Amino acid sequence: MRLSSILNSYRHGHQGSIILSSLLGDTAVLLNGVLENDAHRGVLDIVPAFDATAVHFDPTQFSIGELTAWIDSNATKSNHTSVASRLIEIPVRYGDEFGPDLDTVAKHAGLTADEVVRRHAAVKYVVGAVGFQPGFGYLEGLPAELHTPRHSTPRTAVPVGAVGIGGPYTAVYPSASPGGWNLIGQTPLVMFEEGRTEPSLLKHGDRVRFRAINAKEFKRLAAVNHLTPSIEPPPERPLLRVVNAGAQSTLQGLPRYGRQHLGVSPGGAMDTMSLRLANLLAGNAPGATAIEATLMGPVLEAIEPVTLALAGAVPTARCVTLRAGEQLDLRRLTGGARAYIAIPGGFGGSIGRTLGVDDVLGSLTNPTHQPSTAVLAGAGRRRSPTKDVTTLHLLRGPQAPLFDDEAWRRLLNETYRVAPQSSRMGVRLEGPELPVNGAVEMPSQPVCTGAVQVPPDGQPIALGADRQTLGGYPVIAAIISADWSMIGQLAPGNTVRFAEVNLEEAIRLRKKLERDLALAAVGIQLEDQQF
Repeated sequence: MRLSSILNSYRHGHQGSIILSSLLGDTAVLLNGVLENDAHRGVLDIVPAFDATAVHFDPTQFSIGELTAWIDSNATKSNHTSVASRLIEIPVRYGDEFGPDLDTVAKHAGLTADEVVRRHAAVKYVVGAVGFQPGFGYLEGLPAELHTPRHSTPRTAVPVGAVGIGGPYTAVYPSASPGGWNLIGQTPLVMFEEGRTEPSLLKHGDRVRFRAINAKEFKRLAAVNHLTPSIEPPPERPLLRVVNAGAQSTLQGLPRYGRQHLGVSPGGAMDTMSLRLANLLAGNAPGATAIEATLMGPVLEAIEPVTLALAGAVPTARCVTLRAGEQLDLRRLTGGARAYIAIPGGFGGSIGRTLGVDDVLGSLTNPTHQPSTAVLAGAGRRRSPTKDVTTLHLLRGPQAPLFDDEAWRRLLNETYRVAPQSSRMGVRLEGPELPVNGAVEMPSQPVCTGAVQVPPDGQPIALGADRQTLGGYPVIAAIISADWSMIGQLAPGNTVRFAEVNLEEAIRLRKKLERDLALAAVGIQLEDQQF
């Protein structure tokens, strides 16, 4: 069955036919198979993982009809095209302090540690997916006797380059992080580095072979393989000093697509509409770098006269001008969880950088437009400042058939409370449990922002801007892209309710949101022309 036929059936409610392909929200489709990465206007990312591939697209630039025709065409071409595979050799120092769990794996397999090493290094693996971290390749082909369950309690710190075994997979940790895999060795190679021509050493479909090395060779290779430290240049024109950094203040822009197949999340602002509104007021391009302030904002002091544009969790979206020595105090946000602060020309600095006390901020470019004098009453807020329930619209997700009618009744009729453990990766919700029919063992699959995952405890998690690119929990639904900014304004203790819509309604609401922002831009222009 062609994809266009499958999605057409989906839109008309015949979900039982969704076997090979399904919607992943209104911004992505999930296919059973691999597509060539043939760039097309409106296609943002193509993310293969095991036997599935996600195609992320911009629904305002690419209609569902154009998308399905393009995918059908590429799927046909893929059937007649073989993809070249590289063989990557990874040197590993096994055991001792490099592999503290080698004996545990040996005991589980009923083998000696030396035999585990021999069998682990004797196989040519295939990269089935890249995700979890940038450059983290899930390697398929681990001998069955070496399959070892993950630790019930993950380590809080796994060193960079650690080689681990988790269930039927083996992998190398490209960066230090928490992790629950069994560590059997360590490589001195740099698996992922920003700025390198090929940032990730591994890609989907590559073949991988491990080679055992001794401590002396590990030391020699580590001396020539290391990350190049990135040095951020100071702003040419310092404008602001951070007096108080608030709870969590970072530099953010719009999501950056194109590298999800390497495990790199698009990231970006949690509330992109407020970010764009702040940049409109500042006279910037929509994606210029701004400060994202969360829950308790920063206190900023002007080094020289400067105009700041505010939007998001503030009473009104507007510009304010500070004289040298004056301060802007945003410690009390209102009407949401996040406020955005833009300056003409945009802030210099790395996206995602966390601000600290005494940081100096400025612009690396000269502004080409003057900031606006407009005051948009109420436009600063993305949700009601009251304790009313926020309604989020959703589409059924790729694993929706795993949930019975009672789970759907609870999801669509009960309210859920935002948990304190929420972050930019995901908004954790507390409420009636959503049970899955039977035990679920599924390989990790691509996910999207807004995907509603259900872990074994039945409490849903709505994925945020810093989500991973792959997920192993079933996705019951996906919050539509028109409501992603509202996710970014949810604070712990807020309550939400869900309402199901179809694909046409999801795209209509997304286009309406874009029209509203365009109207705000016209209003700002008209306001400025009066002065």
